[in-house]
Amino acid sequence: MFAEHGFLLFFFVITVSLFVRAWNSGVVSILWGISGIAAGLAVGYLSYEAIIVNLPFPRGAKFAIAFVAGLLCYVVVRQIAKGVFKWLFDAEGPLRFFSDGFGGGLVSLAPSLVTILIMTWCIRLGGTMMELRHLEDVSRVEVNYLSHQYPRTPLSAQWRDGLERVPMVREVFGFLDVYSRVRERNLVGLLIASKKPELFAYLQSDPESRPVAASVRLAELLASPELDELNKKRDHIALLRHPDVRAAALDPGIGPLLDTLELRPLVDGFMLSPARQEVVKGYQRPREDLQ
Repeated sequence: MFAEHGFLLFFFVITVSLFVRAWNSGVVSILWGISGIAAGLAVGYLSYEAIIVNLPFPRGAKFAIAFVAGLLCYVVVRQIAKGVFKWLFDAEGPLRFFSDGFGGGLVSLAPSLVTILIMTWCIRLGGTMMELRHLEDVSRVEVNYLSHQYPRTPLSAQWRDGLERVPMVREVFGFLDVYSRVRERNLVGLLIASKKPELFAYLQSDPESRPVAASVRLAELLASPELDELNKKRDHIALLRHPDVRAAALDPGIGPLLDTLELRPLVDGFMLSPARQEVVKGYQRPREDLQ
């Protein structure tokens, strides 16, 4: 319920910890360390988006190439940054006042911000991937869960939801992170839910989801052979970054509705509803009779 306050407290603790460390031990090691990490993540991510994703290799190999590129960048940038920051903050350097003490603490606010941004990105990405896997699990045609068997909501998705209640997180990372945008992940979630006819029929009739689930724009996505193939493969990353999904997310007719759609609670609410559970119990009885 108060997860957003927990994240704010956690980020405050990170900021204070780095401030105290910079005050007591100097800020130089913090600066070169976070510079290497930030550069490595940026190069790995951008190289994947710009080049690696189009290579004719399996997804695992693509991730491995991006990881190696990021790791090499981390090592190189860390060493360069180490020399530069040592010179800048040396006893005779131009920024010696900011090497430790109060000045060092002030400088540590910059790496604190970068650390918080990186952690926020990781939590949102992980939460989105696990949420889509959860939707994939409960949308399988051949599987029907009784309430005591029903998969729990992934913890990482709950963390992401709590984090996104922090002001401006959704807005800022809507520009920075193409894989966790609210509109795209809701569209992909609906594509996944369409695999289970009774679930999708419910979403098309529910007042909250009907304007999107029954829209012409979503029908066009469902009719796309390319998206259908990606959906069958469970290639959520490719679906999230597909240009047709992005174009639909920017549609002024359904875009604002996607911003406020809470898809996972709707899906779970339907699957665990008394009426649905009675249907599932009916599926279970013939099996018990055969035994």
